[in-house]
Amino acid sequence: WLGWFAMQTGFPNKIFERMFYLSANFNATFEMLPFIISIIFTAYWALSISKQKITNRTAISNWGVGITMIWLCLIMLWGPFIDNVKSHKNIFSEVKQHLVQSSSCIYIHNLSNNQVNLLHYYTGIKGINSSKVNRGCYLALISLTEDSQIPAEYNGWDEIWTGKRLRDKNYFVLVKKK
Repeated sequence: WLGWFAMQTGFPNKIFERMFYLSANFNATFEMLPFIISIIFTAYWALSISKQKITNRTAISNWGVGITMIWLCLIMLWGPFIDNVKSHKNIFSEVKQHLVQSSSCIYIHNLSNNQVNLLHYYTGIKGINSSKVNRGCYLALISLTEDSQIPAEYNGWDEIWTGKRLRDKNYFVLVKKK
């Protein structure tokens, strides 16, 4: 609750600054439904642990309700912050803007299976591993670390876009065959 409160109000300042940095500069907006659901579950948990007589059975129930409440509040209150850091939506939406409308294939290099599937989901184009299939694609999306370079097989291709997720060590390069 404290982290969510800091993101909504800016107070306490140190917690707000840290949360803002870790959430990749996400600007919080107040959402009523997640707030109400979180309040209800927190109140239910507080009532369940405030009973006078605690037995073994109620202790286990309180623990289960408490764990459920923590996860529910995490997803309801912090979900947008976590999604902002981990989502590939912004990256692949930017890639989509640079894809040629007639392009039906794109080579991928050093992308995980999940990233290839997300590329297909957000752009409608399924990435092809150039080392396995040679289909004559004119575009390639390459994932690189800060200390790596574009592979030799793509030397001579024009770099048309570079981007990365905030707080991510890897970045993506979109190249086009001359």
